[in-house]
Amino acid sequence: MYTIAYHGDGATPQKLAKDIGPDIKINHYWPNLNKQQALNWLIEHPTLAPFNLIGYSRGGYIITHITQTHHHLINAAILYEIPVLEYNQAPGTYPVLMIWNKSKNQNKDRKNTPEGQKTIKVWSQTHPITNLEGKGGHTRYQYWPPSIRHNWDQTLNQQINHWLETVNLQNI
Repeated sequence: MYTIAYHGDGATPQKLAKDIGPDIKINHYWPNLNKQQALNWLIEHPTLAPFNLIGYSRGGYIITHITQTHHHLINAAILYEIPVLEYNQAPGTYPVLMIWNKSKNQNKDRKNTPEGQKTIKVWSQTHPITNLEGKGGHTRYQYWPPSIRHNWDQTLNQQINHWLETVNLQNI
């Protein structure tokens, strides 16, 4: 399956690739946070469908936008620390791997925020959800050069790959 990864706010495709590491096969790192351009690209490339989509934070929001009208193009989604924002539904029935990081301070866990609870509710209504828990907060700050990096827990990559392989085999 063709896999696309969408990065979060303040990051870049290159940073997401570095943060995820080489263990997960990504065919394309989406270059920006424009949700309509992301949807249009999928529509324009039907021979690559169905897609596996990976979204970290705002990148997962892009997937939520895509599923509103074109869920039939999606094979599976990995949603890592995502908000759903204005959406109250996530149409489709494809499998979803939902990952939330657990920090030392539970009050800072994104899963426990109103946005996190809404995300869980919206996606759980129609999709089979598998949950994983990562380590750390939501972002890491790199001091020089100053930038934001994703806090992707690479120790989960083996489990993520296993989940993707299982989902892909079920949908062949």
